[in-house]
Amino acid sequence: MFSRALNYLIALILNLAGPLSGQGLPDWFFSPPNHQDRYYGVGVSNRYSDHDQAYSDARIEAIYYIAQQIELRIISGLADVSSGSKGLTREFIKEQVDPLLIDRIAKSIVTVDSVVLNNEAYMLIVINKDISKVEQDYYHINKKQKQNMPPKWVKYPPTRNGYIYGIGLGSRHKNTKDTWNDSVQNARLEIAQQKKSTIGSLYLNATQKYNQDIEWIEEKTDTVIKNSRVIERWHDKRTDIFYTLVEHKKR
Repeated sequence: MFSRALNYLIALILNLAGPLSGQGLPDWFFSPPNHQDRYYGVGVSNRYSDHDQAYSDARIEAIYYIAQQIELRIISGLADVSSGSKGLTREFIKEQVDPLLIDRIAKSIVTVDSVVLNNEAYMLIVINKDISKVEQDYYHINKKQKQNMPPKWVKYPPTRNGYIYGIGLGSRHKNTKDTWNDSVQNARLEIAQQKKSTIGSLYLNATQKYNQDIEWIEEKTDTVIKNSRVIERWHDKRTDIFYTLVEHKKR
């Protein structure tokens, strides 16, 4: 009886961890296809027992994914206040895409592939770069084997004239969608900070009133990123960190 219960518990744990560990995930999730005339979008849903609802959620995420590639505004801020041995840090990140662009994309997308794993849907969609519908005969997906060893870019970001690269790290969330979205967002934030970031600092001597010194450091980023795409994803199973490499083509 105990053995049966233990086996059930192990199976349940593996079932919950499956999507994040990469078991059974399609190749195009880790290495999204790239084509000079098309945009590919990868979407992941929240967990739903209703698979139709999961596919619908993944489709919305994939549309948003394409809109982010075309044009994305990133607004972020970080404030670090310190006084003696005490410190306080606050930060925020906000992403904005054009809702009209999302509507245009939604009307012309074509689903290339989709799968449900552990009640989470994964979907790959495609659209021409002029936001028109792609003919089915022209699909082209580059497959690449998933890596167990860390890719070179994890430690050494690529360098290429006319491009900026960002590497995002994400921690494990309750579901796959939030886990990888966090990683992608951090990669694009790194690109935005390379493009335009302002840092201000203030040193306040408050000895007379509070008998302490206060230092305030603030960093702000507000920029638009066009032509950015996810190149590759990788999950370090040893540290349970989720890496995403994003490429931005300068105008």
